[in-house]
Amino acid sequence: MKSEAYIIDGLRTPIGKIGGSLSTIRADDLAALTMKKNVRHRFNG
Repeated sequence: MKSEAYIIDGLRTPIGKIGGSLSTIRADDLAALTMKKNVRHRFNG
């Protein structure tokens, strides 16, 4: 069975500099945070 995914909403993400304050946060952790906030915003707000 083929499943499809759709982008239903968007949020801005932080933009940093190389070696800046976001350099200690893994990219997948930033992506997960954005996805969680997107779901919360879409279904609870």
